[in-house]
Amino acid sequence: MRDDPGTADIISKPEAVKSGAYAHGDNGLALNGVPRASLVDLKPLFGVFPSRAQVKLATKVWVMAQLQLYGIPFKKSDIALDLKIALRTAVNEGFCDSLPPSTAALEARLSQQFRQRVDVYNEAALKRRAEIFSRLESPTEEAAYDPDLFLAKYFLTADKAKQKDSLFLKYCRPGLTKAVRKISGLTIREPRGRVVYRDVSVVVRWEESFERAIDDLFAKISNHDQPFVVPTVEANFDIHHFMAKYFLDGLGGKPDPKKTPEPITLYSFLENEWEVRAAFASIPGLQI
Repeated sequence: MRDDPGTADIISKPEAVKSGAYAHGDNGLALNGVPRASLVDLKPLFGVFPSRAQVKLATKVWVMAQLQLYGIPFKKSDIALDLKIALRTAVNEGFCDSLPPSTAALEARLSQQFRQRVDVYNEAALKRRAEIFSRLESPTEEAAYDPDLFLAKYFLTADKAKQKDSLFLKYCRPGLTKAVRKISGLTIREPRGRVVYRDVSVVVRWEESFERAIDDLFAKISNHDQPFVVPTVEANFDIHHFMAKYFLDGLGGKPDPKKTPEPITLYSFLENEWEVRAAFASIPGLQI
């Protein structure tokens, strides 16, 4: 059984690097579990109207940690109000503009060690994702699991011949569309309408040959499990191909009254009615 992509990232994230009471992790330098607040964070705390969250944050333990991190003398026996006054004075007088040299050196050392742990984690996580990606069973699953790995597999190369044919996907997630748009010359066509086009609703292809991909995908609609909905699905998908199939002698061609002598039924899930009406109105004698 292949891995479930939803639970693929099982590698533990790197723990903070510790040195005595100090630690450095995702939230930067911390003392006794209290992250260091920057000057930008400290100033609003002593403004005219501090937020409720800021007031709630400034507990005695939190204030003592900031004082110690910035090298401001204090007594643990001082009441919370006196400690806050000491911190406010330090902020106003510029003593919190930067860390003391010894603390800054400690922060730099711990930060470097933590970055090394993060690098090891990222490398392991990428390897793990690549392993899972290699066991996925279709381009649709690959694109849904990791758009970047999907694009690298099929399209990222100096030679566009790496993937000559269109890739038809049953569905896609927002991340794929965003990733495709970052690659010059690569195009994605997402579905229009609520009815899936015979299990294919998304096409990815190089721009210069994209029209052929649309032709291929439009042709697949005819094989829908419910034939009576085919014209409506076709009109939703691409009005130009729809008109060429039923009423014109080709794409952008001339009217052909003999092509479809019988009426065509379009159902209520037609989502671009205004576009269909405009196309019909452009052909003399054609009505909807």
